Amino acid sequence: MPLSTRSSETAFRLGRAWHTDGFGFPEVSMPAPIESSPQEQSRYQHDHRWSAAIKASLLAGAIVWLFPAGNPWTAFARPSGAYIMGRAVSTDPAVTIFSMPALPAHLLHFVVALLYGLVILGVVYRLRNWRAIFAGILTSLALYAINYIAFRLAAPQFVGDYELNVVIAHVLFGGLAAGMIRGFLRAPQRVDPNAPNPGPQYP
Repeated sequence: MPLSTRSSETAFRLGRAWHTDGFGFPEVSMPAPIESSPQEQSRYQHDHRWSAAIKASLLAGAIVWLFPAGNPWTAFARPSGAYIMGRAVSTDPAVTIFSMPALPAHLLHFVVALLYGLVILGVVYRLRNWRAIFAGILTSLALYAINYIAFRLAAPQFVGDYELNVVIAHVLFGGLAAGMIRGFLRAPQRVDPNAPNPGPQYP
C-alpha cells in the first residue's frame, strides 16, 4: 500500500475518533464494545474452565493461607503456624507460618485448595452471579464435613477446639473461589474499531 494512501486511512480513522464536543474542546471516542454471542461465551468457558479453576483456587487459597482462621483478628491466635485449609496440623508453638517445619503443611494446603477448586468448578460452571457464590459456599460446607470426618478418623488430635474457625475458612474459600471462577470464565469484550462509541450523550 502506498505511504500516502496509508496515511490518508490513518488520518480518516483518527478523524472519526478525535472530534470536538459542543464547547469546541477535543474529545476522543473509544471503539464500541461488541458483546459475545451465547455460542462464543460457551466456547470460551469450555476452553478456559481448567485455567479458571486453577487460578481461582490458588488466589483463594493464598488468602486463606494468610488468614487461616478466615479473618485477620484471630488468624494466628492458635498453637501453631502450620495450617491446611484453616485447620492447625501441629501443636508445636515453635512452628510459625514462615518457619521451615510449616512448609509441608503449606504445600498440602495449596494441593487441597486445588482439589476444592476443581469440585467448586463442577458446581458453579453453569451458574451466574450470586447463585455461583452461594453454591460455592454450600459446596465448601460439604467439603468441610468431609475434611472433619477425615481428620476425626485419621488425626483426632487436630479436631475440636477451633472448628468454628475452620468452618469460616472453608466458607471464605468457597465464596472467593466461586466468584473468581465465574469472573475468569467471562469472555473479554471485543471492540469494533469501525464503530466508535459516542460516549454519554448530554442534552
